[in-house]
Amino acid sequence: MVMGISDDSPDRALQADTDGSPSSDRRIDPVLVAQLLRGGGQGEGPFVHIETHISHVFLAGARAFKLKKAVRLPFLDYSTLEARRRMALRELLINRLFAPELYLGLMPLVRESRCGTERGAVPFTLGPLLMPQTIAGGQDLEALLSDPEALDALLGEWAGDNQVCEWLVVMRRFADQDRFDRLASAGGLQAADVSGLADALARYHQRSAIRRDLGGPEVLARGFADVVATLESLPDSPWSASELAKFSEGVMSRIEQAAPRLDARRRHGRVRRCHGDLHLANVCRFEGHVRAFDAIEFSDRIGVIDIAHDAAFAVMDLIAHHHPRAASHLFN
Repeated sequence: MVMGISDDSPDRALQADTDGSPSSDRRIDPVLVAQLLRGGGQGEGPFVHIETHISHVFLAGARAFKLKKAVRLPFLDYSTLEARRRMALRELLINRLFAPELYLGLMPLVRESRCGTERGAVPFTLGPLLMPQTIAGGQDLEALLSDPEALDALLGEWAGDNQVCEWLVVMRRFADQDRFDRLASAGGLQAADVSGLADALARYHQRSAIRRDLGGPEVLARGFADVVATLESLPDSPWSASELAKFSEGVMSRIEQAAPRLDARRRHGRVRRCHGDLHLANVCRFEGHVRAFDAIEFSDRIGVIDIAHDAAFAVMDLIAHHHPRAASHLFN
């Protein structure tokens, strides 16, 4: 959803979290972040603020800035500044493997006393663009992602600086019309685009580390059960309890039937770190290449899956966009 930006009081710059469940941390007012980006030389050209259930994205000039919300949900925990810093790093490192040109680095938001700025309407300022080294993938990346202290070391002294009040993931901006969902809806998606996505996925999956501790039928079943539980809890769910029960029973039966094959694929190294959220709105054309972005960083249960499941998300979305031939081309 695209959100308008309005003026607000600096007293709300650091406020209690109101998104998701209660948080022990405090979050930055996104309105003031928008003011800072627009007023600090970042906002040449159209400025857009997009809000999702877990983040704020600011499109300013040639760059995009993502601010994670201080939320705790069943599938992620961004509730502390430390968690958001490390998740921002994970997002950067994982997504650079899919879209190295898009992901520039991290930028701290710093309290005035750290940078010596005068008091003004916004009580924090932009720190430097930090560009940690890119990890080639495989076991080296998995080892780094599982080691919080090693992650922090990539940011040097900034990781422990108590004047840092928030972190931004900094990306290069691309044209909205180059997103695959827009291309598919407008009839502009070409066979070369689908081939480019297939090639990019194959390269990524080939160098991604094998994981035999995740994936398989039990993880699928648990994830699906979480989805059903969420749908059941919705006050305005479009499905009745009997419809959900019938649907759940059918899917669980199919998972049970496929269990031997899913286990075999895991044994043979088909479960790896994947994108995890490969719908068409997370794929774009960029400088002559096909690039996937916004890969899952916050949950290995969602991001470490069978490589066929990774591709299946894009196949499913192509079918939903009425492109069955493109879906078949990608799958093959």
